[in-house]
This record gives sequence, C-alpha cells and structure tokens, in this order.
Amino acid sequence: MQRSQKWNNKINLKLKRNPKSEVKSPVKSQPVQAEAPKTKTGGLKVKINYDELIHEADSLFNAANYSASKLKYDEALKVKPDAEYPKKRVEECELKLKAIQSKKAKMGTK
Repeated sequence: MQRSQKWNNKINLKLKRNPKSEVKSPVKSQPVQAEAPKTKTGGLKVKINYDELIHEADSLFNAANYSASKLKYDEALKVKPDAEYPKKRVEECELKLKAIQSKKAKMGTK
C-alpha cells in the first residue's frame, strides 16, 4: 500500500511542476446551428418571400395576366426595394397593359 501512495505522490509532484500536463475537464459545447444566407434586408425569410412573389408574378406574366403580375412585382419590390428584376418587369407589364388598351380602343372605333 505504501508503494501506491509513493507512486501517487510522484504523479502529483509532476503535475504540480508541469501544469500543461493537467487534465482539463471537457468543455460542453453548444450545438452549432448553420446560419442561413442572409440578404441585405434581413435574412432567409425575406429571401424566400421575395422568391415566392417573383415566381408567382412570373407565372401570372406568362399567362398574360399583366395587371395581377404587376401587383406581385410591386409586392416583391416592397420586400427588396433595390431589386432590378421586378422593376424591369413592372415596366414590361405597364407596356403590355398599354398595348392591350390601345388595341381595345382601336377595335372600339372601327
């Protein structure tokens, strides 16, 4: 029994002399959550909302529903005011609507 006590004393002395050899308790880490890509206006939720609005607006535009499409592009611009794509599409919608109105006016005069 004395032998094991001497052995423990030697180990304790070595630990005191060399603090690097001390065993440190493991640090419990917090679970790491992946961050979603963020947009300038505030995150993933905004990006998804913007993308959904653009998709709906494009579908309406392709179906020649220009007035509803213009409204969706306007909503997308409220989410991302600096976005160029919806601005261009709003202009295209306005041109298409004017062309339709002029055709209707010409047909009404004949």
